[in-house]
Amino acid sequence: DGREHRFADDELDLLQAIGHQAGLAILRARDAEAARRRADHLALLNQTGRALSASLDVGELCAIIHEAVGRVLVADAFYVALREEGEDEVWFPYLVDRGQLCPSHRSPLDDGPTGRVLRERRSVLRARGRCWSLPSPIPAGRRSSCTRPRW
Repeated sequence: DGREHRFADDELDLLQAIGHQAGLAILRARDAEAARRRADHLALLNQTGRALSASLDVGELCAIIHEAVGRVLVADAFYVALREEGEDEVWFPYLVDRGQLCPSHRSPLDDGPTGRVLRERRSVLRARGRCWSLPSPIPAGRRSSCTRPRW
């Protein structure tokens, strides 16, 4: 009816209490969702670790890794690049493009994103036509990099 209503102190206290409880409920829901995601990720890591330890075949290992990554993000373009230290050649034992498995092949080590990752042992973020090396180096013992280019 257009009349202005002034809340009494007890009404304001009640509204504040309801708002506080609603905020706590939202935080609990977010925490529960985060805990569920962490549990899912740990289960995926555990399952993937068991599967990886059951095979010595490079192609099968790559397929296991691809399947695990695909459970977390879209991986219709995915490859594994391997390089022996000191070599100027990269072996792609596993390459999937648009969901289709492509034949393995070797290529010269170049200055593109894959070469940069393998040379610098750092993850590379590629977006909007630019590349950035991320601050965390890849551990020195690792000789392969699995990347998902987005360009």
